[in-house]
Amino acid sequence: MVAEIGQGETGIALRADIDALPIHEASGVRFHSRHPGVMHACGHDLHSAVMLGAALQLRAIEPQLAGRVRILFQPAKEIARGACQFIDAGVLDQVQAIFGMHNEPTLPVGTFATRGGAFCANADKFIIRVTGKGAHAAHPEQGVDSIVVASQIIQALQGLTSRSFSALDSLVLSITRIDGGKT
Repeated sequence: MVAEIGQGETGIALRADIDALPIHEASGVRFHSRHPGVMHACGHDLHSAVMLGAALQLRAIEPQLAGRVRILFQPAKEIARGACQFIDAGVLDQVQAIFGMHNEPTLPVGTFATRGGAFCANADKFIIRVTGKGAHAAHPEQGVDSIVVASQIIQALQGLTSRSFSALDSLVLSITRIDGGKT
């Protein structure tokens, strides 16, 4: 969803992500997800509320704005597709600066942090297939244990962040799933 407030040139855009994750919410809070198996796990419901509040505040001072503010409610951040959809649709055309928003629960209430450039993490997806050869657990030497191989790959990937990039760069690499079969 995209909204604009003000008149004239579009100077800035404000962006919040709005997607949910396929996770069952068991938080017990009164504002929990009403949809089983779907949860705003990292605060995207908060993002939407804050961005709506910002839009209402900007709307209240719209006559004084020197230009237009584009409000972006970006879907599909978690699967790394929403930004591309916005770019392909021309949503960022004529935008001179964009301010992305993400909650940070470690900051004291009433404060915020900002900086130029990339901020927070990027979501990418990759799949590595390791094919082994099954064997009885009592005779592992008769097979090729793909679980052990996969764990070695994960260890090597984790070493990339500390050995291939500057410690001053913000970089996180998380392997979030292994599907090792059933036996």
